[in-house]
Amino acid sequence: MCSSAAQPQTKAVRPQGRANSELRNVAPAAGGRPQKTIKKNDFDRRGLESRQNLLKSLPNNY
Repeated sequence: MCSSAAQPQTKAVRPQGRANSELRNVAPAAGGRPQKTIKKNDFDRRGLESRQNLLKSLPNNY
């Protein structure tokens, strides 16, 4: 038998997973799209304003 001849497959082929060229869980490149973040102060301020507006809209007997 010649060693350069095609050999039959001995194991079942299984998927190898993700290709190395497929990046995941990596930081964006410098100058890339900024991540959406909520500033805590802005969030608290908006929450306070909406509560005050809600209280103003309620009848006085509440």
